[in-house]
Amino acid sequence: LYDLSTTDFWAQWQDLPVLIKATFRQRGDQIRTRQVPSEHLPLGSVKTSGSTGIPVEIYGTSVSRGYWAALTVRDHRTVARDATQRYGAIRYLKKENRGEQGIRMPNWGGPVAELEQTGLGFGLHISHKPEVLAYWLGRVNPADLMTYPSVALELLRSDTRPPPALQEINFMAEPLDRELRLELEQ
Repeated sequence: LYDLSTTDFWAQWQDLPVLIKATFRQRGDQIRTRQVPSEHLPLGSVKTSGSTGIPVEIYGTSVSRGYWAALTVRDHRTVARDATQRYGAIRYLKKENRGEQGIRMPNWGGPVAELEQTGLGFGLHISHKPEVLAYWLGRVNPADLMTYPSVALELLRSDTRPPPALQEINFMAEPLDRELRLELEQ
C-alpha cells in the first residue's frame, strides 16, 4: 500500500478483507508481527473488556502509544475541555477496583495530566446496575464523562438526571447509533 495515489490506495484498501473479532481471537498469534523494530519497543498488551461478548488482546508499541497520546491531547485541545474540572469514567476496571464506590484518582491521567494541571479523576466498573451507576454519577458529579453507549442508554432509560456539572459525554468501544444519539440530545 506504499507509493500509491490516493485513488489507488482506497481501491486497494477496500479490497482488504474485514477482520472480525472471532477470527482475530482465533488467529491473533498468526496475525501479530514477529519483527518489531527495536526503536518501537517495548511492547505492551491491551485487553478489551468483552462488553460485546468477545474480548480481544492486542499489542501496542511505544510508537502506537505515542500516537494515542497525541490524538488524545489533540482531542482535548480541539474541544477546549476544561481539564481542571472533575473527570469520570464508567468502564472496565481491574478486579480490585470494582467496588460500588469506584476509584478516585489524583488527576485525569496521562497524557493530559502530564501536560497540565487537572481536576480529580473517578472511575466505576461497567458491571454495576443502573441505579448504582446513577448514584455514583450524582456523587462524583463529573464535568466530563467517558463511557460506553450501552451504559449511557441504561442510564437514560432509568430516568437518571444528568449531574449538574456534566458538560460532555465521550463514548468508547461501541458504535453510537443514531437512535441513541437523538435520545441523548433531548
